[in-house]
Order: sequence, then C-alpha cells, then structure tokens
Amino acid sequence: MLRKLRAPLPRIPWTRSSSSSSSTSSSSSFEPHDTWKWLIRQQVWDTFRMKQRRFPVFDDPQAAAEKVRKLPEFREAQCLYVSPDAPQRPMRAMVLTNQKKLLVSRLPKGLFTMMDPVHLSDFDTMKALEQPEFKMDGIPIGLDARMRVQLLVTGSVAVDPKTGARLGKGEGYFDMEYAILRHLNIVNESTLVVTTVHDDQLVIDLPEDKLLKYDVPVDVICTPKRTIYTQTKIPKPSDGILWECVPRHMLSKMPVLRELKDAVEKKREAAVEMAAKTDPPLIAPIETGPAIFIKSLNPTLTEQELKSHLEQHGLAAEELSLYRTGTGKNVARAVIAQGTDVEKCVTAIDNTKLKGWIMRARRDKHTKEEEPPPDPAMVARQAAAQRIRGTRFF
Repeated sequence: MLRKLRAPLPRIPWTRSSSSSSSTSSSSSFEPHDTWKWLIRQQVWDTFRMKQRRFPVFDDPQAAAEKVRKLPEFREAQCLYVSPDAPQRPMRAMVLTNQKKLLVSRLPKGLFTMMDPVHLSDFDTMKALEQPEFKMDGIPIGLDARMRVQLLVTGSVAVDPKTGARLGKGEGYFDMEYAILRHLNIVNESTLVVTTVHDDQLVIDLPEDKLLKYDVPVDVICTPKRTIYTQTKIPKPSDGILWECVPRHMLSKMPVLRELKDAVEKKREAAVEMAAKTDPPLIAPIETGPAIFIKSLNPTLTEQELKSHLEQHGLAAEELSLYRTGTGKNVARAVIAQGTDVEKCVTAIDNTKLKGWIMRARRDKHTKEEEPPPDPAMVARQAAAQRIRGTRFF
C-alpha cells in the first residue's frame, strides 16, 4: 500500500512533442519514442545543475542508505547488488559494514565483481568506501556463476512514486545488468529492486504505457526523508536479454556481451542437434494428410503466432498442434492438404526465425509416404504372372 505523503510531490512538466523548446540538442539526436524521457532527464539535471548522463549527487545520501538498511529484505539478504555510481557510495558502505557480500557491475569492460568483507582487510574496506565511484578489484563473476542476489539497489534520474516507473541515465546499463542477472538465474521476479534518490527526483505521472519492454521498474524508493512502496504493476523483464533490442554500439564496446551471445547461440545449436537425434513422441498420428514436424520453438510461442508465421511463408496448415514435450521443449505438428509438395513446404519454413528462435522443420516420419499411382504395364504383367501360376500343366 502506498503511504500517504506529507507534502505534494513536484510535478515536472513534459511534452510529447520532439520540437518542444525545452528539448536540447542531445535529446533530439535520439529516437522519437525516447524523446519524452530525455526531456524529463534534462529538467532534473537542470534542477541539480549538473552534467548529463549522471545520477544526481544529492545532499545526505547517507540518510537514504539508512532507509534501505531498515528494510526487512536488507536484514535477511546475504548478497546485494549496488550500482557503482557516486550517489550509492553510502549504500555500498552500508553493505560491507554490515558484513554482507557486495556485487557491483563492471560494464562495459567486464561483467560483475563481488566483494566479501570476510576476505577484506580493514584497509581494503576503507579504500573501497572512500571512492566516489566503485573501482576496486574483487572476485570476478563469470558467465558460469552459481549464486543468488537477494536485493538490488540502483540510482535513478527520475522515478514515479505511484507506479515505480524509473528513468536512468539513458545508457541502458542497469536494464542490461538486470537482464544478464536474470539470464544467469542470479535474480528472479521476486527479487526486490530499490532506488535511492532525492525527493526532488520524484516525478508523478510518468507515462508507463510508453515504457519499453526492457525497462525495469522499482519496488521501493528510499529518499533522505521517506520510504515509498510503489506497489508497481509494471512487469519486470522476464526473458533475460532481448537480443533484438541490443544496439550494435553496445555489443561493440562490451566484450562480455558478445561472449554471452556466442554462448547462447552455441547452446541453442547443441540443443537442436540433440533434438534431431531423438524425436519426441507425438500425440496420436493424424491420417488426414501429410504432416510437417517443427521443433526448436520459443517456449512462450502461442499456436496463433506459429500459424501466422507459417502463413507468411506460404504454408496453410489444415490442422496445427503445438505442445510441450516431457523435457519442457515446444514442438509442433502441422498437417497440410493432400497433394501439397511437402519438401517445398519444409524448405520454406526450415531455419526461419520466430521470436528470437530459429525453428527446424522436416517431414513427419509418422506420416505414411504417398504411394505413386501404379504403372498400367506393371499391373498387366503382374496379372499375367498370376494367371500363369494358377494354370495347371500336365
């Protein structure tokens, strides 16, 4: 339940028009769907009289960190992620001084670094706490990490206390970090996302309908004066990294991201090869016509989406069955009309991409092969041979 605020929140005006007079030269260079975000960011940066692409450094961030420390989730957490920015320095100090493990991002050059206070000397701890931005070396966390993070703490440029909609610096780092953590199963849907900000960064009526599918909302907002539970209804991204949304410049300057993408593609190819060796059992074979077996499908794919994809490639299925195998994989069986060139249909849809997955198709081996019409000459010879075998010779 959202707590009643003692004072009204500042309402920062914004406009959907990219030609607004408040638009800056930097915001006009971005995509139109992001223009409104840059207008709000710029007004917050102007309020704090600071440069762009930074989280505002506000007075008394220690008080905001203290609000986080009082959360039940903080007390129960053993490992916390905290963004490596200057406003979160007291928060990183709070984690280490409370003898909890600290996970910090190393993007774009690396992945994550973990600091365990058990293995840190007092000198190393003090050195880490004195840095405005986290730059100390710790235990590197690779793509094969097996760990859990119970709480995420990040900064924001602007955040809506009613909906939990959040605007970052505009570089997409936290959204990418969250996607990687979900991909590696280090966090899940229930992992609390907290942001520490100043009260002047609270902006009401952020248009949540204009947020993108990879934008991460926040569950709790901690300011030097209050703790706000947003009760957000905005879904957190659950599909891991949305590769179709990753810009090329981010891939080019993040070696670890390219490595992760290569690992995902190799794993997918291995799964395809394994599935090709052992075909999953099918539901009762359909005898109405030739069928095509389709595998390597996105687990979230619906039957209607698959049917539309097949129609776009010229395949009209008379019957379509989409079901999950015992190993949790999605497969499908499409029955086509009699007389249709099966091999041509297979070639049309094989290796096509649907919802980020490359599907594989082949003629269903459980379908009876169509027999060619009998040769009249052969029929005549067989009949003659039968008559000869039935003739008695004395």
